[in-house]
Formats: sequence, C-alpha cells, structure tokens
Amino acid sequence: MGRIHGQQKDSLGILGQTYFPGFESALDICSLKDVFKAFSAKLWWQFHTCSNLWTQYMRAKYCNGQISHTIITKPHDSSTWKRIISGRDKTGQQIRWRIGKGELLLWHDAWLDDEPLVNSFPEFSHSMIKVNYFFCENEWDVDKLKSVLLAIIIDEILKVRISYTQEDLAYWALTFDGEFTIKSAWELLRQR
Repeated sequence: MGRIHGQQKDSLGILGQTYFPGFESALDICSLKDVFKAFSAKLWWQFHTCSNLWTQYMRAKYCNGQISHTIITKPHDSSTWKRIISGRDKTGQQIRWRIGKGELLLWHDAWLDDEPLVNSFPEFSHSMIKVNYFFCENEWDVDKLKSVLLAIIIDEILKVRISYTQEDLAYWALTFDGEFTIKSAWELLRQR
C-alpha cells in the first residue's frame, strides 16, 4: 500500500487502470497497452522500411502480391501479422521517403509530401506502380507523368531530386534525426 495525492492506494490495483498524462508523469509509468502499441508500430516500421529475410517472408506469406497498405487480416493469420497490421494506419502516416532508386510505390508511399498521393487520387488505390516507372535515364519522364497526373503535381514532382545510385531512404517524421524510436511511437499512440 502507498499514498498518491494524499490517499491510500493499492499499488497493484493502480497498474490496471487507464492512465492520464498528469497521473502518468507523476508516477513515471506508462500503460503496458500503450507500450505494446508502440512496439507494434515498430514492427510496421520494420516491415515497411526494411528489406531483409523476415520482411520478404512476411510479404510472401501474407501479401500475395497485394499492397500491404490495404491488406485486411484474416482469422487464421498469425498474432504477429495481426499486430503488425494493427499498427499500420497511424504509424504509416509518420513514414516519409527520400527517393533513391525509386522502388517505392508511387501512390501509397509518402515521398512527395506528408501523405501518399492515393489520398488525393483514390482511384489508384490498387495500383502497385513504382516511382521509378516514371524515370528515364535518371531523370523524371515528364511525358509519362503527364499521362496520369495533373500539371500542378508534376511541377512538385520535378522539384524532387533523384539519387538513382542510392537506396530509397525512409525517415520517421516524429523525430529530429528521422530515426524511429519507441518513445515517439508511444507518444503518438498512447491513450490520453
């Protein structure tokens, strides 16, 4: 037993409650549910931004050539996959890209602005076309861009530099250095 704000409390009973910012900081603890969400966000970050054996396996097993941004979990899917997808929406909104080789999805990855182009062009929600489809000799292919996009958007795209010799680079919008952190994900996802 202990005292909080002058009242006697059962310390184990407190851990099961929902926490609010003032209460949280006073005790320097956080909800395990919120920490779990932050680690789920890290799984989505790794799944979406890394190209390693694990991500290749998960894509082959669960995506079947579909866009991971739109996949709906099935009852027989693993708890890990369901956890990855549960962190997708809010986490995905914080992932930005710098174009290198252009292996990104043109419509679904946030490489031009703070949100993917599909938000403005929902008719392309099933398109898996990559950014580099619109490259020609390491430059933007303006004719191809004109075939699908408005002039105002093309003008913005032409300002984006292509670094064809480098990999596409993901960065986390919630940290100064662009590195994903559990703390920043927790701040994003915690219940208030």
